[in-house]
Amino acid sequence: MRFVDVLKLLAVACAAGPALLLGTPAARAQGSDETDEKAAEAPQLEGASITLEVDGMSCPFCAYGLEKRLMKLSAVDSLVIRVSDGLVRIRLKEGETLSDEKLNEAVKRAGFSLREIERTDG
Repeated sequence: MRFVDVLKLLAVACAAGPALLLGTPAARAQGSDETDEKAAEAPQLEGASITLEVDGMSCPFCAYGLEKRLMKLSAVDSLVIRVSDGLVRIRLKEGETLSDEKLNEAVKRAGFSLREIERTDG
């Protein structure tokens, strides 16, 4: 496949959004365009978790790249990404911790900017 063809496929993937990537966690996390309070809340996960505010995500394909990078961190059990708000909710494995530096590095390597980190104990 030629490079130009790959670029065309990527453009279609970004335009199609969740319809093309249906079934991936990133697509399910796309969120809605609702403006009510419920839509403004971070995705919920049980247990110790970290919520990240990330700048630069514009499509499910972007979220998938970030998801792959964060899932490589050994302390991460699961995560939910909501592209519409730039929110990432990470559930940590039992007894694990994750430093701000590691989170920032993972987000940066995925091509995004980390705006804020909020930690909650489950």
